[in-house]
Amino acid sequence: MERIEPNSCEVCGQNPEVPKIDWHYIASEIRSVFMLEKGFLYTVIQLLLKPGKAIKTYIQTDRRRLMKPIVFVILASLIYSLIDYYFPFQAKYMNHNGEVQNYTTSIAKWITENYGYSNLIMSIFIAGWLKLFFRKHPFSIFEMAVLLCYVMGMVMLLFAIFGFFEHTSNTNLVTIGSMVGFIYAVRAIGQVFGNKWFHYAKGGLAYIFGSISFTIIFLILGIVLDATLGNKAV
Repeated sequence: MERIEPNSCEVCGQNPEVPKIDWHYIASEIRSVFMLEKGFLYTVIQLLLKPGKAIKTYIQTDRRRLMKPIVFVILASLIYSLIDYYFPFQAKYMNHNGEVQNYTTSIAKWITENYGYSNLIMSIFIAGWLKLFFRKHPFSIFEMAVLLCYVMGMVMLLFAIFGFFEHTSNTNLVTIGSMVGFIYAVRAIGQVFGNKWFHYAKGGLAYIFGSISFTIIFLILGIVLDATLGNKAV
């Protein structure tokens, strides 16, 4: 018969004396998120130094060391949004000038002002193009999505860093940040799929086509809404 510890529940075996939720408990939880294995900083370092190996290992063999992909991309988006809120900088997918007068410009304004969420949506389009370009690869569309969660999360963090320094130095660094983010994405995708020149080329094309598809779809949505509901401020 299995021995039950005296201080454990006789039904489930769990210790009934759980720690009190106070400042020390919260601080401990925050440290566990940011510092240890499966933590945010550990994941960022691995994705920065060896993105292809880290992502491929997570998908194929070991899912214990990195932060979960959805949690990672959400946290990266939150960090981006906080930096952009306190240190505003210009991140644009679509240009919109003047006052909002119709649905098209409303959508363009939302995308411009919500870069983090826009990146999450755009990753769906990029994943679709990756599946098309690497259709002979055994990765499923869901594994492509996991890959994009890590990649787009890192792109947002890199962009946020350049945006922060743009705000604090009053210099135009957003364009450089966009280029660095694109280069990182191509590097990570290429390494995951085989580390050959054509893997990098197809990864870059998937990223570009995904971005363009994302923009076109939302522009078409705005035009359709304007045509059916009328050109008026939203």
